Amino acid sequence: SSDLSAFWALGGVALSLCRVQAPPKGAAMSDADDDADDGDGFLQDTPIKKDMPADHGPRDKEGMAYERHTTSYVRLAATMQDLRRTKAEQTEKLNATDPNLRFGSAAEAIRFILRSRYGSVVKGWRIAMDVRGVHILTANDFFKVLRKIGYGGDVKQAWNELGGESRGKVTLADIDPRAAQVLADYYRGFREHVNQMPKLVAGVDAKRIGWDIFFERSTPITLAGETVDLQAAFNNLQSGDGYVTEDDCLWLEYFVERKPRPPPKSEKQIEEELRVQELQDHKKKISRQQALRDFKELLKHRFGSVVAGWRRVLDQDGEGQVTWQMFQEGAKSLGFKGDLDGIWEELLEEEDEFLVLEQLEPNVLQAKASFIDACVDRFGSVDQAFVAFDAPQKPLVSQQEYNLLCVEINMEKSRKLLFEYADRKGVDMISLEALDKEAATRVFGGPALAVAQDQLGGMEPPSRARKSLLQRAAEQSEKTRKPMDTSSSNRKELVQMLEDKFRSPIRAWALLLDVHAKGKLKRKEFLTGISVLGYTGNTSKLWEEMDLKPKSSIRFKDLCPECVDEIREFKLLAGKKIVGLIQASEAAAGPGKSKKAGVPVDNDEFFKLLDAIDYPGDEGRLMLHLDPGESGHISTRTLRILNDQKNEEKAITQYLKKFRDAQKTQLEQKIAAVVVPPKKELIAKQDKLLQTGREERKSKIEGAAAKTEFLKALNEKFGSVAKAWRLALDPENAKSIENSDKLIKGLKRAGQVPEGGDSALRKKAEQLFEVLAPQETGVISLEDLDPLTPEMMEKLKDHCELRFGSVQEAFEHYDPEGTGIISKTAFKAMCQEVQLIQAVHRLCDFLDPKGTDNIVLAHIDADVALDARKAVEAREAAKKAHLDEMKAKGLHHMLAETKPLGVACGVEHAAQERAKKPGLQTVAELKSKLIRKHGTLARAWRHVHKNTRKDISKDGFLLFFKEVGMDKKQLDVAWEEVPKSEKRQRLILAKFDPGIAEDFKELRAKIDQRFGSMKAMFLEMDTDGSMKLDAKRFLEMCYECQLSGNERRLFDFLDRKDEKVIHLKEIDAKVAKQ
Repeated sequence: SSDLSAFWALGGVALSLCRVQAPPKGAAMSDADDDADDGDGFLQDTPIKKDMPADHGPRDKEGMAYERHTTSYVRLAATMQDLRRTKAEQTEKLNATDPNLRFGSAAEAIRFILRSRYGSVVKGWRIAMDVRGVHILTANDFFKVLRKIGYGGDVKQAWNELGGESRGKVTLADIDPRAAQVLADYYRGFREHVNQMPKLVAGVDAKRIGWDIFFERSTPITLAGETVDLQAAFNNLQSGDGYVTEDDCLWLEYFVERKPRPPPKSEKQIEEELRVQELQDHKKKISRQQALRDFKELLKHRFGSVVAGWRRVLDQDGEGQVTWQMFQEGAKSLGFKGDLDGIWEELLEEEDEFLVLEQLEPNVLQAKASFIDACVDRFGSVDQAFVAFDAPQKPLVSQQEYNLLCVEINMEKSRKLLFEYADRKGVDMISLEALDKEAATRVFGGPALAVAQDQLGGMEPPSRARKSLLQRAAEQSEKTRKPMDTSSSNRKELVQMLEDKFRSPIRAWALLLDVHAKGKLKRKEFLTGISVLGYTGNTSKLWEEMDLKPKSSIRFKDLCPECVDEIREFKLLAGKKIVGLIQASEAAAGPGKSKKAGVPVDNDEFFKLLDAIDYPGDEGRLMLHLDPGESGHISTRTLRILNDQKNEEKAITQYLKKFRDAQKTQLEQKIAAVVVPPKKELIAKQDKLLQTGREERKSKIEGAAAKTEFLKALNEKFGSVAKAWRLALDPENAKSIENSDKLIKGLKRAGQVPEGGDSALRKKAEQLFEVLAPQETGVISLEDLDPLTPEMMEKLKDHCELRFGSVQEAFEHYDPEGTGIISKTAFKAMCQEVQLIQAVHRLCDFLDPKGTDNIVLAHIDADVALDARKAVEAREAAKKAHLDEMKAKGLHHMLAETKPLGVACGVEHAAQERAKKPGLQTVAELKSKLIRKHGTLARAWRHVHKNTRKDISKDGFLLFFKEVGMDKKQLDVAWEEVPKSEKRQRLILAKFDPGIAEDFKELRAKIDQRFGSMKAMFLEMDTDGSMKLDAKRFLEMCYECQLSGNERRLFDFLDRKDEKVIHLKEIDAKVAKQ
C-alpha cells in the first residue's frame, strides 16, 4: 500500500525523532499490541532487508509516554487492519474453490468435487475416475485422476487415507461407502425379487426410464421386506438427466459382480448378436404359440370348447378374470405339462396382471362383431333386429330361438361359440344384453334387463357329469338306429353313386360298365366295374336284390329300371310329336347336314315339347338320359332310334352302341392326326412349308421396306404423314381408301409416280395397298399410316369431356357464334385448357393442312359440330324472340344485361343447394357402405384402385358404386359434389376423406413436438434400419406423440400398396432420403 511505502521511506526520520521502547520480555501486551501482532501473515510474507542499519528501530527498553499515539503509528495500525481484512477475504474465496482448505478428509473433498462437476459421486466415478472400467484405481491411475479432476491437496496423503497404501487400490466404496452400499443392496434385491437388471428398462422406448417407472418396477423389492432406499438408488444409478438407461443397468451388474466391462463390439458382432437374438425370439414365440394351441386343444378335448374349459377350470368363481396363480392351478388340475410361462407371456402384456376370456379365445370378439354386422345388414341396426326378433320371453332367449335369429340374419359361422360365451351359467338361456348391452338397454329398458338377469340367476345349469365312452356310444347308436323296414337299398345306393360320378346312370353304364356296348354284362365284369367306382357294399345282396341268378348276366334294366320307365313315359306322352321335333330340327340344320348322323335338337324346342305333353318327371334328368355324351343337346339320331324301336330297353342299347361307335371314330381321327407320316411325305411337306415361309417372309420384308420408303417420301414432301393424308391421299375426307384405284390417284397427287408409266404405278399401288390395308378391314385409313394422330384426336375428345363435360360444350365455348370454324390460336388455347399440349402441332397440321389459320370443327367430329351449331342457333333464336317480346311490351329497361354479382344468391343459391342435396346424400351413403365393407375409406381406395395415392376420374369413381352394389344412375349427381382438382377434374383420397389430411398434418406437428425433428423420430423408431414401420411400431409412435386423430386410418393411407408396412418416405421423403 502507499501508506506502507511512505512509512518505510520516512522510517528513519520518524524513529530518530521518536524513541520507541520495546516492552520487556515476558511483559503483558495491551489490546493494541494484540491487534498489531495479528498481522503475522503480512510480517511473515514481507522480506527483511539484510542491509538495514543496526540502529534502525527502537533501541532503548524505555519508551516515551505518548509512543502509541503518534501519527505514524496510527497510520501503520490502520494499514495493517486493511491488510488483515483483505487477507481474510482472499482466504475465504480460496476456501470456496479449493476443498483441501476446508474439508476434514480427502474422501469428503473428492466427493465434493465429483458432485460439483458431474452431479453425483457415482456418475463422477464412472466418467472421470474409473477410466479403465475395472471398478478399482491403482496408484498411478489414482494420482492422474485426482490431478485431472482438480484436486488441490496432497494426493499421496489422499491415497493413504483411502486405504491405497495397505490394499494397493481404491474403490468407489472407499470414496462414498453409502452410495456403494445402496447400489449393492438394490442390485441384490432386484435380482432376487424381480429379474435380471436389463429387464428394468425392457419394453420402453429408447431403453430408458424415469422415476415413476423405476419406482413401479422396483416396488417388489420393498414389498418383499427389503430395506432399500429407492430414491437414493435412483439418484446414484441414473447417469442421464433424470433417466436410468440400459448402460446404467449393465454398469451396476458389472460393478456389484466385480466383472470388468467387456470391450466394445464391432458392427459385425452386433449384427450377429441381433440376428441370433431375433432367431431365439422367433423360436421362443413359435414355442409359446404351440404351447397355447396345445392348451386350447386340451380344453376343447376335455370340455368341448375353450369357453367351457375357462368357466369350469380356470374361472370357477365367474369373476371374468384370473390371476397367474389361478391359471397355474387350473392348468395343473388338467394335467397340462407345457410351458405355462410362455402361454402367459403370449397372452398378456408385461404390465397386465389378469387374464380374461377374450384374450384366451379372441374368436368370441369376432363372433360378436359378426353378429352385430349381420344384424345391421339384415335389419339396419341391432335395435331393429331385437325388436323384430320373435321370442316370447324377450330379452331372455333360448338356444333354439337364438339359432333361428342367426339363420334369419344369415350368420352361420361362430354362432355356437357366441351363444356359449353369452351363456355364462350354462343354463341354455341368455339375455340379449350379453350380445349388445347398449342396444338391449334402448329396446327393453334397464328394469326389464334387471328382471331378466334375476331370472337367469335363479336358473340351475343341467348336470355336466362326464359320460364314459360306452355311455356316449350307446346314446349315439340309439340316435342313429333305424328300423329294419327303412334300411337302404344296395341297388339304389349303387345307382346314386353312379349318378354322383357321371350325372346319369345311362352315361355311367356306357362309360364305366358296358364300355364295348354289348348290352349285357357277366357278373364278374359287373363287379369289376363297380369296384373301380369304389362301391364297398355287399355284392351278394346287391345281386339278390336285382333278382338275378348267380350265373346270370345283367342288363341295364336290371340295374336301373327307373330310367327305362322315365324314357317309356316320355315316349308314350310325346307320341308322334317326336317325329315332328326330328323333322323341325333337320329342317333348321339345312340341307348340308346328314340325317343319318343326326343333327342337334334345339334345347328350347325340346323343353317346349315336354311342357306341351305335361311331362311329370325331372326334365333335366330325362335330357341326361338321352344325351350320353353330355354334349349339351340331344341328337335327332337318338330320338329316331327311340321312336322306331318298340322296346325302350333295346332303344337304349342301340343308341348307346351308336354313341360308342362315334367315340371310336373320333379316337381314330385323333390318332391319325398325331401319327407320323412316312419319311418322304414328311420331308416333302416340310420343304413346302419352308418354301412358303420364306416367300411370306420375303414378301413381308419387301412390303415393310416399301411402306417405310413411302412414308419417308410423304414426310419429306409434306412435313408429316397426317398433312399428306389430308392434301394428297384423302382430300375428300372420306376417312379411308377402299381400293388401289383411289390409292393411284393419291400417289399421283403426292408425286409418287415411279418410272415405267401406268403399269409400274399400278404395280406399286397394288403392292402398297396389300401391305397397308389390314386383312380385318380391307381398307387403308390414317390409323394404318399414322396411328398417333387418330389417337391424339380421340384424346382431345376425352379431355374435352373431362374439362367441359362434353365435346359439344367445348365447341360452343370456343365457337359462340356457331360458325363451325375457329382460329388456330383458339384451337391451341382449347388444347392448353384441356391439358393436351404435347400434340398441338401434329393436330394443327392434320386439321389445317393448307395453313389457313382456321380449324373446321367438323374435321374433329362432324356430328358434334352440327349439334353445336344447332344449339347456338336455337339459343340465338330464343334470345331474339325474347327481345322482340320485351320490345312489344314496351319493357326496354328490362333489356339491359344485369351485372353479375360473382356469387349465387337468393333463389339461385337455394336452387343450387337443393340440387346439391341428393348428390351429398349419395356421397354419404357411398362412404358409409365402403367403410362398412372395408373398415376405412383408405382401405377401400387401395382395394379398388391398388394405390392410395392414385387420382381417379369419373370412371374410377364408378368402380366404388360397383364395389358396394349401388345404382350407377346416382353417379352423375355424386360426382358433381365430391371435391376435385380444379384443372384436371380428378379425385384424390385426401379430398374424398378430408380427415386423412388433417390427421397427417397433426402427426407431423406432434412428431416435431415429441422428438424434436422428423429425423430424430426416424432414428429412434426405425430400429432395424429398414426405413419401414409395421402397424405395431406405427401405432406405438402415434401413442408416443399423443396423436388425437385416427391412427389406423392414417396407416391405411400411408400403406399405399397394402404391404402391411409404411415406408418412412411416405411421411417425409426429404428426411428419409437424408
